[in-house]
Amino acid sequence: MSAVSNGPIASVTVLTKNPGHRFRATLDAIFRQECSAAFEVVMVDSGSTDGTLDLAEQYPVRIHSISPGAFNSFCNERIAS
Repeated sequence: MSAVSNGPIASVTVLTKNPGHRFRATLDAIFRQECSAAFEVVMVDSGSTDGTLDLAEQYPVRIHSISPGAFNSFCNERIAS
């Protein structure tokens, strides 16, 4: 992850619920990107039970856990902002 003192200028948001074994490849691909701008990765998880959170904690990812019922509300709020 590229870092500057003013913080990231872009956010990559990853929505998850039990993404399975391919999730590691997704995170690896995100962090392999060569980018001159600072960015952050924000993961919003809605109740994964397959080890997704444990895996995400191995990466520089900001994790937000929400209840499965809050998922649609979260998405609608982000779209509106």
